[in-house]
Amino acid sequence: MRLSRSSLKIVQVFLETPGEEFCGSDLMDRADVSPGVVYPFLVKWEAQGLLKARWEEQDASDLGRPRKKLYKLTGSGKTAAREALKPFVIGMQPTHEAR
Repeated sequence: MRLSRSSLKIVQVFLETPGEEFCGSDLMDRADVSPGVVYPFLVKWEAQGLLKARWEEQDASDLGRPRKKLYKLTGSGKTAAREALKPFVIGMQPTHEAR
């Protein structure tokens, strides 16, 4: 899978804390990329089963803002993300995580 440099930055954010959920604005801030990069990436990876998404549980009126859609890597997403970054990481060691 070939990804743009900006998409690789998003992948890296997910891999830094693979169990954490991120909304699009979190990813824009952490990866320093634009919405025009983040949202197409999220849609594509979710459609491919590489990301799992859910809406915040709180009601928008309680939050005082629209609910955020939160994304997290799936097991196959972790594998795809590692593979995408592998050519750019020297001495990368596989991690042994509980699945």
